Amino acid sequence: MKPVLYACAAMFLYAFQNVTIEQKLAKYATASILLYFYLAMLPMAAILAFSMKASGQQSVWPSGNAITLVLSVGVAYFFADYFFISAYTSGGSVATIMTTTMLFPVFASIVKFFWVGVLPNCYQIASYLFAVVSILLLIKGNS
Repeated sequence: MKPVLYACAAMFLYAFQNVTIEQKLAKYATASILLYFYLAMLPMAAILAFSMKASGQQSVWPSGNAITLVLSVGVAYFFADYFFISAYTSGGSVATIMTTTMLFPVFASIVKFFWVGVLPNCYQIASYLFAVVSILLLIKGNS
């Protein structure tokens, strides 16, 4: 249940973030928005890490090859953020962009298949088809 609560909290915060970007920040350069986002995130992450350590909570940090992997994911995260925010700064709307992100599980399944060879089950495939239909309906509704 805990992962579902975390995911729901994240979705609420992402929804707030997306509406804010669309309504108030889309007129600014993508790089400047990213810079301020990361300037806010770095001290918060540091405070969280240090407070966990100070309170004696177990905190496992990457080491060895995992550091390279984490840094690589960080680079991918930067470019994903760049393209995501660029979708707004180039005139996209919350409805279009957020509906398009319903394809995320489809892309994740493709990556997972090529990385570890795991095929999606029939329920997952059905949900992917619903995601595609949702996007097609949105496109039709906006035209």
